[in-house]
Amino acid sequence: MYSILLVERAVVSIMRICLILAAKASYDAPPQKLCIDDTAPQPNRLRDQIYLSFDLLGGLPPVVANSVAEQTISGLIMIVQNHREVISSQTEWNIVLALVRSSISNLEAARTSFDFTQQLIIEGPSRCVSADNIAGLVAVLDDFASAAGIAAEVEQQHARRRPQPNSTR
Repeated sequence: MYSILLVERAVVSIMRICLILAAKASYDAPPQKLCIDDTAPQPNRLRDQIYLSFDLLGGLPPVVANSVAEQTISGLIMIVQNHREVISSQTEWNIVLALVRSSISNLEAARTSFDFTQQLIIEGPSRCVSADNIAGLVAVLDDFASAAGIAAEVEQQHARRRPQPNSTR
């Protein structure tokens, strides 16, 4: 049994830490080697911690992930919009887009995720379609289309079961 409030607070805290790490990784110049024992955090190490955190959030059980999907996607969007430069490889895009895909089962998070996906794709300053993320973006859009198809099918089944007001028996 999980305390949703505790998990929600943990997710928000992880996302805040990731935002701080992204800001630090974005603004730090590559450190110069001054000595053999270089223990200072380097931007790449900080970026690695961001993606380890994202991977941790992506590995939550589906019920828990669904209950914290709004917090997860809100934090993810904030990081991507403010520090897109920390996403520089296909693997990193795959991790980011996997978190977006995991939010589709939560209605409010799905709306936010769809808007975010549109921002990444449409023309304008926030567009960022590349060879590294095109497959992931197509997979996200495919998941949205599949979810919409399932929802429409369920709605049609419910409509068939409802008695028609003008029907005669």
